[in-house]
Amino acid sequence: MLGRLAKRTVTLAAVATLTASVAALVPGAPAAGAAPPADPPVSAHGITVTGWSSAGTRTYEAALTTAAVYTPASAPDVTLRVRILFPAGYDPDRAAGYPALYLLHGGGGTYRDWTDSGDVVGAAQRSGYPGIVVMPEGGRSGWYVDWASNTRGGFRPLWETFHVDQLVRWVDANFNTDARPAGRAIAGLSMGGFGALSYAGRNPSVFGTVASFSGGTDIDATHDGNPSTPGNKDAAQIVDEALVLAGAAIVDQGFLWDPLLHYRLPGTTREQRLTQVFGPRSTWPSFNPQDLAENGGYAPFSGRLALYTGRDDSDFEIGRWNTALHDTLVAEGVAHRWCNLRGNHDWRYWRVHLEHFMTTLAGNPAPACPTTTWP
Repeated sequence: MLGRLAKRTVTLAAVATLTASVAALVPGAPAAGAAPPADPPVSAHGITVTGWSSAGTRTYEAALTTAAVYTPASAPDVTLRVRILFPAGYDPDRAAGYPALYLLHGGGGTYRDWTDSGDVVGAAQRSGYPGIVVMPEGGRSGWYVDWASNTRGGFRPLWETFHVDQLVRWVDANFNTDARPAGRAIAGLSMGGFGALSYAGRNPSVFGTVASFSGGTDIDATHDGNPSTPGNKDAAQIVDEALVLAGAAIVDQGFLWDPLLHYRLPGTTREQRLTQVFGPRSTWPSFNPQDLAENGGYAPFSGRLALYTGRDDSDFEIGRWNTALHDTLVAEGVAHRWCNLRGNHDWRYWRVHLEHFMTTLAGNPAPACPTTTWP
């Protein structure tokens, strides 16, 4: 462990000091003598650690700040939070680093969703997944991109910069991980499925495996023209409605309690708002999963990509848009798991999807797609 501490440029004395200070400042921090499964994390790679506390079974929560996601000087700095689930018997000194799964939440959600609603602890236990699970904040409607323009408050959330450039390296610096792409997987639901597919397709040197659960696969997709279809909206319209409601809000900040409009977009039309977040439409193919698939972006993930969606997932036509991505992957010769199952846009099914995916990550026998234990 001394080598890892040296790499992080801290001493055992500094760790002890940080442990004591965090325990004193952070409600719910482990009591003296009840050491966490890893040393309290230190600031690195653009991330400043402001808190470290227990959040349940083998789960810890880090409070962070970063210049990549901030408010203007007239408002408090944004505090981001990340939950980390450690495997049973986690050993910071083990010779072989642990695999890591980055798990992204959906639109309107928070970093707490996978522990509070997704039963990630139970899924890890039942699947035998041997690694660390990292669950970061991604914004109520952040869409896992570096925003192209400022909010009315004068700040610009850079979600991809935070997650891919900072958080991954911070996790590797603080915990005993397998830092190869083969050791990292990324997955998410709905908006988080979009984020997982987009991050992976743009960063094959960072992530080696990717899965989407009822994910957004095409922000430029059109509706089917059938007025009886629930939603009956283009994907861009759905995205924009979320942006109008949430703007740049994160958990406990800026959602429906933003009287100064710091977190809102200045655009007055849909096209203005979409451009302020995603940039000109001409740039969308560089991060949009459907375009990435058509341009060979998932070739590095052949055999290590999974799409889960429900046959009844008519919400926002997600089932149809996922099928279009599946068809493109087939045409491009990208081997992938395609689980078009009974189910809808609902946590009952995302829990099943997650456990199945974690089972395959663990290398344990699993059917090609979930076939039992449906709600």
